[in-house]
Amino acid sequence: MENAAEALKMAAWVLIFVLALSVTMNAFSQARQSIDQIILDSDREYVTEYVEESPSTHRIVGAESVLPTIYRAYKENIKIKFENSDYIYQKRNPVNNSLEDINNSLEDIYTIDLTDESYSDENMRLYILKRILFGSKVIVDETLEGKISGELKFRDDGFYDVIKGNTYEEFIGVYAQGEENGVIAGTESSHNKTEKKVITFVKK
Repeated sequence: MENAAEALKMAAWVLIFVLALSVTMNAFSQARQSIDQIILDSDREYVTEYVEESPSTHRIVGAESVLPTIYRAYKENIKIKFENSDYIYQKRNPVNNSLEDINNSLEDIYTIDLTDESYSDENMRLYILKRILFGSKVIVDETLEGKISGELKFRDDGFYDVIKGNTYEEFIGVYAQGEENGVIAGTESSHNKTEKKVITFVKK
């Protein structure tokens, strides 16, 4: 009799365990279905209703927005253009190879696109970016400065002193690499081309 009672208790516990396991599995199954539905709803490939594109793709920004954008430029393949503004830095015109006559062959540069420069080293690009922004306030690295070889001339005050206190109208565009200046870079499919973001700041 005692064994039969123990057997009934064990059977009852097994039944409770199976019931609890079923409830738990059912809850997990419903949670997974809910997550799948959320992902499905948020997946751009499944969106069937589109919000009409805004006719305005620009905003008014200050130095607090311009400066981080410039810092992102060399890592995120962004080309930055300034219009109605002072020059950013100066570059020796390649037509004139005389370093002695550098001051007479300097071209004012109004864009920041370090992928266009011949400096592939990341430390060098970051150094150039700091020199562009802060000019003579940056501690000069003689080794890196020597690699510039007089090709670039930075503002003494740095370009940051130009942008601070001003407001700009920001325009954003995305182009295929090499076509951001309106030049068709090839006939291959645009799906195979690298996208390049171009951000234009027009001084107000």
